[in-house]
Amino acid sequence: MNKRCAIYNRYSIDNETMINMRRDELADYCENVLKIYDYEIFEDIGSVLKERLAFQKMLEKMKRGEFTDLLVYHPNRIYRAEYNKNKFNSIIKE
Repeated sequence: MNKRCAIYNRYSIDNETMINMRRDELADYCENVLKIYDYEIFEDIGSVLKERLAFQKMLEKMKRGEFTDLLVYHPNRIYRAEYNKNKFNSIIKE
């Protein structure tokens, strides 16, 4: 399989400027540093404790083996381990 990256872009508050800036930074990093040009961007706005539809869609695609890589701005964009370390670990394992 050729490299294909899932990019997860989550920002905790509805700030269009920041989410757009992060999206551009992540896509740029994926292309210019990782040299992966086939990627899909998933975005959510809001708390890690609320339902995140894009995140769930991304996980389902990952379980089906659609991606070789995952790129996030910071690990706490997936889930803050201090809320529930076991949940964080289970997300990483998936």
